[in-house]
Amino acid sequence: MTQPFTNLFAGNNLNRLSILRSNKTFLAASLTSPYTRFIALRALDPLLKPSESPKHVEIAWLAPANVQGAIDNGAFVALLGIDEEEEVEEFQIDKTDGESMVMKGRVYWAVDMTPTSQDNGAIDRINKELEESHGAQYSPLRQKLSELPWSRDTAILAQARAIGDWNTRNQYCPGCGRKTVSEEAGYKRICPRASKDQQKATAASVDPKPKGEAQALDEQQQPACLSLSGVHNFQYPRTDPVVIVAIVHPTDPNKILLGRQSRFPPGWYTCIAGFMEGGETLEEACRREVWEEAGVKVGPVFYHSSQPWPFPNSIMLGCIGKATTEEIDLGDQELEDAKWFTREQVLGAISAYESPSKDGPKTDNMQLRIPPPYAIAHQLIKAWAQRWKGYNVADAKM
Repeated sequence: MTQPFTNLFAGNNLNRLSILRSNKTFLAASLTSPYTRFIALRALDPLLKPSESPKHVEIAWLAPANVQGAIDNGAFVALLGIDEEEEVEEFQIDKTDGESMVMKGRVYWAVDMTPTSQDNGAIDRINKELEESHGAQYSPLRQKLSELPWSRDTAILAQARAIGDWNTRNQYCPGCGRKTVSEEAGYKRICPRASKDQQKATAASVDPKPKGEAQALDEQQQPACLSLSGVHNFQYPRTDPVVIVAIVHPTDPNKILLGRQSRFPPGWYTCIAGFMEGGETLEEACRREVWEEAGVKVGPVFYHSSQPWPFPNSIMLGCIGKATTEEIDLGDQELEDAKWFTREQVLGAISAYESPSKDGPKTDNMQLRIPPPYAIAHQLIKAWAQRWKGYNVADAKM
């Protein structure tokens, strides 16, 4: 049985309130409540400020008053959820069945502070004011991973970036090409042709230019949009599953298979990973990826842990597997190299992060470098090196 483990970006305790994403009364009340907090993103870069811990950063949480001007100028917002452990406010909510319910907690939203050509510079001015007043700045998230705390706040940040990215990438309907409209507090995008009523209601915002007779006739003759019926994966946010697996040698449990791509820093090796395909189990995906990239066949596969990875919107499914063959063949040439490394080599690479100098990990003259602790690859390699109890290679059976 696997042991519970938390990676960076895990630990989000928010109730995501999917049942209230269409409740206009609740949404309006929570957007303006003085207790509500916002994560601001500009071109998907979060607003971060220095934390009390040296060389670390944290989210610059914003109140509704800080972002109302941007919202008034069209800034996109998405509901993240409510922290029911922070009983700072109570919401009385009328349900569709005539009953009512009470929600207590602090509500969290994400707001897209990316300037647009329609806001006449207003959002840019607000951003500058926020950076000055909060001692913060918008920073590329990837560049700040080693400075972020392994906390609930960072997990919420992953959610905010993922939903922001999905809405940014899905501005147009793949069924007919029309500009989509956001619904359900940022968790659904619909084609304005989904219904005549919706088309009329959104016509001004979707296509503000007056339609000529030829254009109107052309639209009437267009076939019905694919989104008119059924549920489609382009209407709702999607998460792409990625398997990442540390492979143990078939006969020597003190060796592990790691690979590198040509773009990696010198000496850097990591676990083999790849996207899952349709009709494929987690175990089958691990076996396929390892065989395609390294030519090694894999038998038993053990689940270790998962990690949300908001670049743009993946879930990393971490596993440890046992190889049944030893010979390496870089079949699809995705890897520049793959090798079997000893436990001693791996422990040396891990120690560089656990006892770093003031300038960072000690990597000079190292035979092996591995990803930093915030990456699930590091945790998988470390689990094997320190003989994780969830995987006992001696007992592994086909």
